[in-house]
Amino acid sequence: MEYENVLIPYDFSDYAETAIQRSVEIFGVHHITILHVATPNELPINANLKNNYIVNNSSFEKKLEEKKQFIEGQGISAKILIEPSHHLLIAQTVLDIAKRINASLIVIGARGKGRVKEFLLGSVSHDVVRNAHQHVLLMHLKKGEIDNTKIDNTKCPLLFSSVLCPMDLSKPSEETVHSLLEFSLRSKVILLHVIRSSESRRHLDLLIKRANTRLSAIKDTLEQKGITVETIIKTGDPVLISCTLAEKEDVSLILLSRFGRFNYAKNIPIGSTAEAITLHSTRPVLIRFPRIDLEVIVRKLLDDEFTLAEKVWVHSHQQKADQEKDRIFGIFVEGEIAGVARCKRHPDGYEVDGVFVLPVFRDRGYARRLMQILIDTCGKDVLYMHATLELVTFYRTFGFKPIPESELPPSILDRFNFALGNMQGSDVCPMRRIPNQ
Repeated sequence: MEYENVLIPYDFSDYAETAIQRSVEIFGVHHITILHVATPNELPINANLKNNYIVNNSSFEKKLEEKKQFIEGQGISAKILIEPSHHLLIAQTVLDIAKRINASLIVIGARGKGRVKEFLLGSVSHDVVRNAHQHVLLMHLKKGEIDNTKIDNTKCPLLFSSVLCPMDLSKPSEETVHSLLEFSLRSKVILLHVIRSSESRRHLDLLIKRANTRLSAIKDTLEQKGITVETIIKTGDPVLISCTLAEKEDVSLILLSRFGRFNYAKNIPIGSTAEAITLHSTRPVLIRFPRIDLEVIVRKLLDDEFTLAEKVWVHSHQQKADQEKDRIFGIFVEGEIAGVARCKRHPDGYEVDGVFVLPVFRDRGYARRLMQILIDTCGKDVLYMHATLELVTFYRTFGFKPIPESELPPSILDRFNFALGNMQGSDVCPMRRIPNQ
């Protein structure tokens, strides 16, 4: 189940109290861990940290026990965890614990006990939302509840009773909406698609028509499960429209994907639209971490696609592609080029001109996949290259070996004649790959 193992950071604030009380409304929850990240002055001198699990004899343990009993009274198993902060930033300790206990969902108040009125989110809440690799439910208090120490949730609608789902019609947003099918909901769901801009009225009409088709298909699927669905298409700022509509419709929850169409394939912590809605909403927000298989294609570029490689190279050496001499390989992630590798033909040999992956796509093994297709395609010939020193080990795994500068073909050596016999001092190492070695 998606939300069966829940972690709730608890700091005794009214926002944390709301997180505890509303957490029992989450569909599919089986177990809740109440986490208090203790500061040094909260830990008694005789504190017993057994297996980093619980602090005995703490002054606030009784209060935590009351929260545990409340949760267990709802038929959900609960555990108390008091942990000394591992970092200067409490948020990082929360994220560490979430990973350690394999939490599927973090439920956190929108502000903490040290909140500053001028900010919509406390720093801990914001940092958890921004950097979590789990689903996150951010609990906001309604107007009139903010200064109350006791929350009367009998007057609050159930968390999933009326759900607003902002959608950009990407894979992550559709996966987020379809997650509602896992539960037997009898909810009202609003599917909202906001078109930022259009080139012309004709273009806008086309975008609206496409959106209507997609939304209608999703609506039909949800309604077959007994969910009441309304679809809305608007133009403008998706953040402003989403937050305004949430207030107008008095929704109980905003459900959205952490990533959008243009960023879920990249190494960013959270999409800008999702983060902005989370910051500005006054309603509870459930930010889902999408579980999606990316479409990754590695292939040789066609001649008319060489400009794609040049766009990638703009971020490094601003090189130009040569259709007569170059074989260029690209890796495409969800249709967007993420990196390239090139084998260049010289009069006296073939040079591998390295691999470049755009920064937002790094640390996913894309450079290795690019290098492998280059070797599979060009590896029947002797290949030379100038490897940066930090990548010598990487290229060794493909059969390249360091060689003296004197063994480089003259035309390839001339490309680095500025080094004047001191390639290592220029942070490069000449290497060669002989077939079948």
